[in-house]
Amino acid sequence: MKTIAVTAIAILMIPYFVVFNLRWLGITGAIFSDSEPPGLYREVHVPIERGAMVQMRQLMKHVAAVPGDTVCATPMGSFVNHRLWPNSDIPTDAKYPHYPYGCYKLAAGQYWILGSHPLSYDSRYLGMIPWDLIDGAVKPFWTKSNGYAPGTWPW
Repeated sequence: MKTIAVTAIAILMIPYFVVFNLRWLGITGAIFSDSEPPGLYREVHVPIERGAMVQMRQLMKHVAAVPGDTVCATPMGSFVNHRLWPNSDIPTDAKYPHYPYGCYKLAAGQYWILGSHPLSYDSRYLGMIPWDLIDGAVKPFWTKSNGYAPGTWPW
């Protein structure tokens, strides 16, 4: 009986997911990380700007810097236009080599992408991300905190 109820609820929710173009972060594709809070996100058609979230071919990260911004990559973190981005330091137990420390001015079509989790695989390791790797902007709809970023509620 419990299985039937869960199945019925899932079937009833499908139109809701389709109408609001929601995606579950944490279940499908390469989105098995703590970079962002698990939950429902919806694709939004807005200009990509600093602070926005984007989906990058199965990854979702925050846009920390946009073309024209200056990014300084340091062991303390990523400084965007002289302001430290939260949780952007390079963890001492990082599994990957970091992008070379230094200051960079982003050219047209380049973005500095950061996750909210300290171990997020992002521009700290990859450097500038070209615009053609970004599928589009997303906005959290209903998420659970990952300990670094707060959860969100649709109401």
